[in-house]
Amino acid sequence: MNGRIVTVTANNTRVAVGAANAIVLGTLLPGKLYQFISTTACRIKQGFGAQTAALASANQFVPPNTFVYLHGSNGESVYSIQDAAGGFCVIGLVSEI
Repeated sequence: MNGRIVTVTANNTRVAVGAANAIVLGTLLPGKLYQFISTTACRIKQGFGAQTAALASANQFVPPNTFVYLHGSNGESVYSIQDAAGGFCVIGLVSEI
């Protein structure tokens, strides 16, 4: 698998979103709320363990420059893939629930 690993930090590290399924592994924790934003339209898939983000309706579509909130209880990993063009995404901790 071709991908990058990013740890969620207070600094909100950015990672490239490309044509290959890429892991944005932040070790999302239950009881915490995170936000995801991308400079390009993309698909994301959150879950436990290895996931595959694909250009399919089963994966959440994220329009460019739109915040998506993710609850850590839905899985510790988030994978992304570009919808049409490459860009960058950021995932960061918002608050504890």
